Amino acid sequence: MPNKPIKEYVRADADLTVLASGVVLVTAAPLKGYLEIVTEDGRLRLVITGGAAADLIIDLKQFLALEQAR
Repeated sequence: MPNKPIKEYVRADADLTVLASGVVLVTAAPLKGYLEIVTEDGRLRLVITGGAAADLIIDLKQFLALEQAR
């Protein structure tokens, strides 16, 4: 994975709260679209595929398991 800022944006000095999120599908390409995350800093849109969504689910489940173990 690249370990550099995206277009010089880094928010590491304070928590960034997710206000909303959603996936927008591209009707012309099944299982392709973008993940939109809304924060107090603005909107972040990431292109996402079915494979990336599956990986994200795994990561989120691991995060929730760690939180529940606390």
